[in-house]
Amino acid sequence: MRTPRRTLIAATVLLLAAGAVTSCKSVAGAGGVAGLTGGRFINTTPKARADVGAVTWNLDYEPTSLDPIYSANFSEDMVGANMCESLQRLSPDFRIGDGLAHATHPDPRTWVYDLKPGVRFWDGTPLTTGDVVYSMKRNYDAKLAGFWASAYRNVTSISATGREQVTVKLKQPDALFNRFMSIQPGEIVQKKYAQAKGRGYGTPDGGVMCTGPLKFAKWNTGDSIVLTRNTAYWNPAHRAHAKTFTFRFIADPNTVVNAMLSGQIDGQYNPPTAAIPRLQGSTAGRFYVGKTLVQFDLIPTARTGPIADKRIRRALSLAIDRDSIAKNVFFGSASPSRTLVTDATYGYAHGTWQKALNQVPAQNLDLAKARQLVKQAGGVKRPIVLAYPAGETFWQQITQAVVSAGKQIGLPIRMVSRPNQTYSNVFFDAKARKGLDLIETTWDTDFPDPLDKYTNFVPNFSIYNFTGYSNPAVTKPLLKAQAAEDPAEEARLVAGAQKTIMDEQLWIPVVDMGNTLFMGTRITGAPAAFVDEHYPWAADVGAS
Repeated sequence: MRTPRRTLIAATVLLLAAGAVTSCKSVAGAGGVAGLTGGRFINTTPKARADVGAVTWNLDYEPTSLDPIYSANFSEDMVGANMCESLQRLSPDFRIGDGLAHATHPDPRTWVYDLKPGVRFWDGTPLTTGDVVYSMKRNYDAKLAGFWASAYRNVTSISATGREQVTVKLKQPDALFNRFMSIQPGEIVQKKYAQAKGRGYGTPDGGVMCTGPLKFAKWNTGDSIVLTRNTAYWNPAHRAHAKTFTFRFIADPNTVVNAMLSGQIDGQYNPPTAAIPRLQGSTAGRFYVGKTLVQFDLIPTARTGPIADKRIRRALSLAIDRDSIAKNVFFGSASPSRTLVTDATYGYAHGTWQKALNQVPAQNLDLAKARQLVKQAGGVKRPIVLAYPAGETFWQQITQAVVSAGKQIGLPIRMVSRPNQTYSNVFFDAKARKGLDLIETTWDTDFPDPLDKYTNFVPNFSIYNFTGYSNPAVTKPLLKAQAAEDPAEEARLVAGAQKTIMDEQLWIPVVDMGNTLFMGTRITGAPAAFVDEHYPWAADVGAS
């Protein structure tokens, strides 16, 4: 399971090959907004026309590790994806295809990975099946306690079955397994180097040894991580344009915005939301909004009290003015949510999904119906306690909007602010959730498959099932969907569960958050779509 992301820092938290969304390649000139025509977000930005000597990019916090098995958050993934490549590759058009290996699926319980010829690590040694088997098994090594063991939950064996071939056997069919091979659980490291570094692997002193288009050079703790071009990269078509690519960790919103507008920082994904108008109007660069798998949600955490009544949850959902939040809080870089996943998450079996979505009511503002539901529930005897992180201003703005919505329908809501540095505790520690009814988060799936998010409502499947929800109408179709071989059948099953999930308003979706991006005028090429945590995007950045 993915951890909720941008809530962990200052903002929080799958991809099927078939039928990905068509890329919209219109872009705005300097000072414009790209990707919002007709509410549509984009996938790409203009391609780089030439190499560039150096690029400086900002992250909103310093990574904790560059080891793939400990990378499950924004900065860690964004840096690591440019160095450590995965067996499969998630592309900006939201397709999954070959990465370091060609995947075949000879039977429902078998995946075969044939390694690409000529792949070498940065030290010149060839990629071997030993490196692949070792890297995959690290994910569920109990001694290492990596973050991605659940991706391998159905694996019974991983073995070299040829000089350049690795075979994975499953105890039961798993629709998600190969998709996970396009992100961190499928990233490959050099066995010899990782073993030599031990616990130091992925740290500032230990670094990493991988095959990607950019190489680890140095990690200046508290200041920057420097990558350099891999001049011997195995895939010339994806060779890095930048000779050096430096990641900074400037957290202060005003400082980083001023640095971007002055040219000291060349770009950043998800720049401070409050600064969007300044970035939109600047001639120093271009502001883009990419297709997204990220959503802002309200998550019930209490098993008793007012929020445990689905009528109260539905009433609150009907009282939230999503259009206003998208326009006034996110300055148009978000759109009102319809279900608990974004439109781009429906990445396969489009006909099946469209039919299902036509039967899902829009989350429209309806105060009269909301008041009626509160009355049917007998009102509330105490305020609903809503927690939010003291990070970017949009958290407080949305919280105030929710409080106002509750007030209009007779639902008193009390705001509780938690320090940004400790807010993530509410996701992992029951004691931190004590006394809370609702928590705010932004949540993403790693590839376009709603199943990834909806398994949070399957008993004993996810740590994020805070209320212990259990319903055969949800559990049975989702478990069947995970074992489905036919995408249309998977979509049909998940859609059935989705209807129940939305009817009961298990989580309350608010807005789909566009993948925002700012680049200075001298560079271009970074993908706009939400693939920057898995795709080696920095290699595409070059002179405009």
